[in-house]
Amino acid sequence: MAFRVAQVAQWKEYSQCQLSRCASERDVADRLKELDSYLETRVYFVGNEESEADVSIFQSLNITMTNLGFPEKETYRNVSRWFNHIQNTTLVDNSDIPIVFLKSPIYLPALV
Repeated sequence: MAFRVAQVAQWKEYSQCQLSRCASERDVADRLKELDSYLETRVYFVGNEESEADVSIFQSLNITMTNLGFPEKETYRNVSRWFNHIQNTTLVDNSDIPIVFLKSPIYLPALV
C-alpha cells in the first residue's frame, strides 16, 4: 500500500512539475512521447485501477488533448486510449463535452 501511495505522489509531482510547465510545443511532444511509451503496456498510471495519479495527469493534459488534431492523437495512441477511457469514468467531471478521438463514428444511427 505504501508503495502505491508513493507512486501516486510521484505521478502527481510529474504532472505539476513536467506537464503543467511545458514551455513549447517541443516540450509537449516530449512529454506525450514519454507518457505514450509508459502506457504502452498499462491501462492506468498506478496499479490496475484508477487513482489520483490518473486524475492529476488527466487534468494537466486536458487542454493539450483538446487542441490536438486527429493525426497527433493517432501518434500518441496509448495516451489517447488512456485519456478517452479516463474521460468516460466517474473520476473526472463529465460536464464538459468529451474530446473526440475518431474521425468517423464506429456505429451509424439506424435508418428508420
